[in-house]
Amino acid sequence: MKHPASALAVLTLALAACYDPVPDSPAEPPDVPTQAGGGVVAQPPVGTADPEGEAGIGQEEALAQAGAVQDSIPARFHGRWAESAAACGGRNHQQYHIEAAQVGFFESVGEVQQVRAQGDYAAATLSEQYADDSPAVYVFYMALDGADAMRVRYDNEPRIGLVRCPRV
Repeated sequence: MKHPASALAVLTLALAACYDPVPDSPAEPPDVPTQAGGGVVAQPPVGTADPEGEAGIGQEEALAQAGAVQDSIPARFHGRWAESAAACGGRNHQQYHIEAAQVGFFESVGEVQQVRAQGDYAAATLSEQYADDSPAVYVFYMALDGADAMRVRYDNEPRIGLVRCPRV
């Protein structure tokens, strides 16, 4: 081929002409589960989050928020947790100390204001004082994955996978 650049330009223009940025028909509505009698099955409110942990309210968070109001974090969530087994050693930013009335971070503590819990899911409203700043109030979501693994999320941030650290 004598002029490969001009052939590439023609191909690019041809492909661009086929592109339709606005579809002709709206997207199909999602399937809605129904009961045998024809009634719609109530589903928990689910937002835009995907299972990998993008921001938004996902199914895990919705289940936690639908739980009963409590004044403390249930015992099954208590313990020292870290982002990996290696991060369990020493004191570092990858550790979380979860107790009934607080969640300890590397340089601060979030005091529990309210908890909603249901099964393996909990949503703790925390008030965290950091340095001289005014307290930050946010939701700390927890989802157990067996006895020694958990996913957590601060408010609308991505999920973080944690492992339970051995007792020292």
